[in-house]
Amino acid sequence: MATQIAGIDTRALKSYVMRVVALHVERAEINDSIKEVYEEAKEAGIVTKHLRTVVREEMMETEEREAQYATLDSYRRALGLLAGTPLGEAAMARAEAEAAPDGPVDDGGGPGVVRNLRRGPGRPRKVQPAAAENGGGAEIGEPVGAA
Repeated sequence: MATQIAGIDTRALKSYVMRVVALHVERAEINDSIKEVYEEAKEAGIVTKHLRTVVREEMMETEEREAQYATLDSYRRALGLLAGTPLGEAAMARAEAEAAPDGPVDDGGGPGVVRNLRRGPGRPRKVQPAAAENGGGAEIGEPVGAA
């Protein structure tokens, strides 16, 4: 018969505790092994930050991973982060085709260019001093650093 203290089966409790402790020890060993693999990859010239991202993506379900890619691509496209690449050019062309008449419009300056975007209704943008008044700076549509 099991020993009970305050209505708790002490043998069962001890068993649960020992199993959890054993699992924590195993987890620590596995974490050490994973750390060693990342160290090996780093020594081989792999950027471990990116490797961790790829491993995390590999562990995702296919639908979840594809949804994440689609969301990230839409964010990148909205921010113009793909501009200057064939994929970026295609994305920008598609975004412009899908944009509403009052939506943002890229002036086509390419990467590193200050963008002239039309803004919809809302709070007006602050007026910037002219380049000559503030000691230089890029004009709208002029590459940054070209002034």
